[in-house]
Amino acid sequence: MRRIIFIAHGKFQGTPVEKEIRTVFSDSEFTIHFTNHKGHAETLAQEIEIDESTTIVSVGGDGTLHDIVNGLLRKYNESSPACTLAVYPVGSGNDFARTIGAHLPLREQKRYIMQNVVTETDVLFLESTGTDNKPQHHYCINVGGVGLDGMVARIVNASPKWLNSTMKYHLAVIRSFFQYKKRRAHITVDDTIYVVQTMSVCFANGKFFGNGLCIAPDAKTNDGNIAVTIIGDVNVFDYIRYVPILRHGDRIPNAQVTYTQAQTITVTTNAPAPIEADGEFAGYSPVTVTVLPKRLRVLNYRITDHE
Repeated sequence: MRRIIFIAHGKFQGTPVEKEIRTVFSDSEFTIHFTNHKGHAETLAQEIEIDESTTIVSVGGDGTLHDIVNGLLRKYNESSPACTLAVYPVGSGNDFARTIGAHLPLREQKRYIMQNVVTETDVLFLESTGTDNKPQHHYCINVGGVGLDGMVARIVNASPKWLNSTMKYHLAVIRSFFQYKKRRAHITVDDTIYVVQTMSVCFANGKFFGNGLCIAPDAKTNDGNIAVTIIGDVNVFDYIRYVPILRHGDRIPNAQVTYTQAQTITVTTNAPAPIEADGEFAGYSPVTVTVLPKRLRVLNYRITDHE
């Protein structure tokens, strides 16, 4: 029998989300842990004892999932956690869920959880510089970036707590568009070197970021590659103009935008540039990103025979 552990953002405690979980899984062995501060989901993921019969369900958005992934991988380090990771996307940003097809009603989620067909999924490993100028590292399951999107994440992290998450994000995007100064970047993508003026350098395992923008249309979560998108010397208004194209899932038709793949990417900039991982602020450049193939067992939502 599967042992199901929900790690949920604290804002869902005492809400219809909690009530639905307790109703739908009333005949199952489950527990719910609610976060009560930033980074708490990472701590909870480290404290929970797991085995192959355990499914951890991330209840929230990409930030909650990011913390759970980092908790599991920091605990087990070089090995792959034995548990299955599932995603119930009820947060403000649910971009990894878009890639894996996890936008399902909870009763449908339960059927997949009980069947427990998994995909061995890659994870990205980031080595960057913290605000204290000391080396730090993060794991990223979806999309990360250096530049404009890193500034958005940094501003969101510093926003007042009384602002809701959607408002924080939109205000951060507007501020970043007008405040961010492009960097001269030296980018090593495996054995290929780019020296360019950049708005953003994105490294992706999933396809989407920014609440539905397909920044990496060729990304696959289990191919052992990092999908890299280099947005070069484009202006803010071009960037805004391309948003509908990104929402449609197409490549940006601009010579200043490069799509490629790698197992390792290093980005060095002429001035420190902010970094994000899964929408969370992750330090400053320089940064090295390496793919860790098949590191997590993620619930497969693409199968159809789950009756």
